[in-house]
Amino acid sequence: MDKTLRVNLATTRYDPILKKYFPKEDGLVQCKLCGWVQKLSDSRKCEACTATNFIRVNRKTPVSPAEKGSTAQFFRPLKVCWNADVNAETGEIVRHPLDEGSRLVVNVSYGEAHKESFCRTCGRVYGWSEGRAATAQEIADCKAGKIQAKMTQPVAAEVESA
Repeated sequence: MDKTLRVNLATTRYDPILKKYFPKEDGLVQCKLCGWVQKLSDSRKCEACTATNFIRVNRKTPVSPAEKGSTAQFFRPLKVCWNADVNAETGEIVRHPLDEGSRLVVNVSYGEAHKESFCRTCGRVYGWSEGRAATAQEIADCKAGKIQAKMTQPVAAEVESA
């Protein structure tokens, strides 16, 4: 067995003849992000990286565990906001601690509502999750300015226009 691989030994077994990993039982799921094999919990999150996207696997499904180095970024906490400025006098990069928050945002054009992750200090958006159809009330509240509108430009375009 390779110790550089991220493997859940409680739910995965190694077959030395086939030189592959397999789930120990049926009814398990594999995380699409980090490859962790587990029983699907009530929280519907990966035990290893807290992602929410899974594929179903059974005892005959070979699984390919990821190397620990290639998935390390999913397990390190983000402590500093990505939004950095350069001090014009010294050329030094100035950053601030990440104060992550989440809020409901609405894309009026598509009629969608999302949970948006952002930095409370500077407003930098990190991503969207839990997308669904927006209610008529949410769309009306967004048009009235009570709910934030979802950003529609890529981050690169936002930075270039600043």
